[in-house]
Amino acid sequence: MKRITRLTCILFIFISMTVQLWSMQDISSMQKADKIRLKEGLNILTTFGDQIWAGWSDINIPILLIDNNIEYLMHHPAPPADFIKTETDPVLGDILARPRQHNTKLLAAYPIFGMNPAVVMGTAKNTGRSSTRWVITLLHEMFHVFQMNNNDFQKINSLEIGPQNNPMWQLNYPYPYEDKIVMGFTHQLAAGLARCISTTTNEALKAELKEYNELRQAYQAFMNNRSQNVKDYKYCKFQEWKEGTARYTEWALLQKITKSAYTPSSSFKNLSDFTSYQDNLEATMKSIPDLLKNTAKKNFNRSDFYALGAVQALLMDRLGEDWKAKYFDQSTWLDDQIEETIRQSKD
Repeated sequence: MKRITRLTCILFIFISMTVQLWSMQDISSMQKADKIRLKEGLNILTTFGDQIWAGWSDINIPILLIDNNIEYLMHHPAPPADFIKTETDPVLGDILARPRQHNTKLLAAYPIFGMNPAVVMGTAKNTGRSSTRWVITLLHEMFHVFQMNNNDFQKINSLEIGPQNNPMWQLNYPYPYEDKIVMGFTHQLAAGLARCISTTTNEALKAELKEYNELRQAYQAFMNNRSQNVKDYKYCKFQEWKEGTARYTEWALLQKITKSAYTPSSSFKNLSDFTSYQDNLEATMKSIPDLLKNTAKKNFNRSDFYALGAVQALLMDRLGEDWKAKYFDQSTWLDDQIEETIRQSKD
């Protein structure tokens, strides 16, 4: 009996080791180009992150990169047991891998494998982005991880828009996108921001910002009285705060990079689809008026709030406001900070 038990144990161990060896043979190392892009993003974060957001580069940011058949995990403090170490990179650290389980087109940040916020992204090829645009998007998602590490769950839940145990409402909240009056109001807000950003002096900017804020207050009153549902306006300012500021952070990073002596790595510049950060910044700045002009026109959706929030942040930067010091305060949103900026300009 003991012999049978011993043989069974030996057979079990042999089968387990064989399965593991087969699994390891099926798991290939990360593509060289993907490692180059990840290293470029991490280098930008280390070099410029704290110049925009104090403490950003200090946090640990787990990354799950999703390829066609394999997904790769880095920097996670408690990786699941089904991930196998494929290599140790001097910059990326231990790279773990397993057969793919996530969608290859994801561009997101959320807690994975426990309560650890992480970047979850498909490769540049699978998400249809050039190498440079993919790196900028990587940094956008890294900023979302920074938000989560600064208690954004608690802040967002204080709005009481959707269930705390199911954040999908952040994507599919039934905002009245097709309401013609709501569309018109939102378009007027965007037009007001367009007038603000076109000003050439701080005095002119302050005057336009005051008019914008008055329109914003009227918009808030209309939205809150429209159906006695204060959640609609809260959803608007939530998206501006979360996604609008992430979009602003992309722009701010491009400005920092192009004003410095920063040079991308030669391996990154040698990628076939590389475009310069200067070209990306110029294209971005030229696109802002059109983004605002087309806000709440055809196909009005939550992404329209990205530009509204990003431009508000840019305008506060122009006025030299230290708005970031209060950005994570539990009861402070971008519209509150615009009002505070206007009050301070009167003093």
